[in-house]
Amino acid sequence: MLVACDPVVAKPAGPSAESALQLMFDNKYAAASTQLQDLIRAHPQDAKDHAALALVLNYQTKQKPALDEALKAQKHPTTASCWRS
Repeated sequence: MLVACDPVVAKPAGPSAESALQLMFDNKYAAASTQLQDLIRAHPQDAKDHAALALVLNYQTKQKPALDEALKAQKHPTTASCWRS
């Protein structure tokens, strides 16, 4: 069972973890990483952004930095629960 954290609403016009992941799926890894790093600077407690960056780094086979970001995501329980099933 998945836990829903946010109501279904229109996608934000600005940068988001979701838009960064779309960049990743379009093979634009540098742009995705930059966007997520900017989001993390603006919202360092947002587990979703750390988790998305971990995924992008993992896709680039950067396992150590990916693990570091995943652990940062896990440290923020108020938003980390959004990623648990």
